[in-house]
Amino acid sequence: MQLLIPALYVQSLHAAQAFLAPDAHAQVVDLYCGSGRTLRCWQQTGERLLYVNPPRSGLEPAVLDWICEDYRPQRMAYLSCSAGTLSRDLQRLCAAGYGVERLQPYDFFPQTWHVECLAMLRREA
Repeated sequence: MQLLIPALYVQSLHAAQAFLAPDAHAQVVDLYCGSGRTLRCWQQTGERLLYVNPPRSGLEPAVLDWICEDYRPQRMAYLSCSAGTLSRDLQRLCAAGYGVERLQPYDFFPQTWHVECLAMLRREA
């Protein structure tokens, strides 16, 4: 993806990292990390955390099943480029016991209709 304002993407990574707050005991899974650029943010191992940045189609059903039924991270940061698929996926995640703590929009592509959103979730159940 070619961002018009790369600094906003970096800002979104910092926001996700501050929310996830990995420490020396954290285990972070970075789904859809592409070339691994974001994976460099998650160098710790231990507590179950999750960062996802899926394509516009959102999380695949099998991935949602794995998140909700198997991995069950304590905290999750979900960077989405589609409000529709984010809404769909959040409904499933909330039904599985996650609460949305914060939604942060980002305008990575100014003067277009594209707006990304960083959703920060915490497992409540």
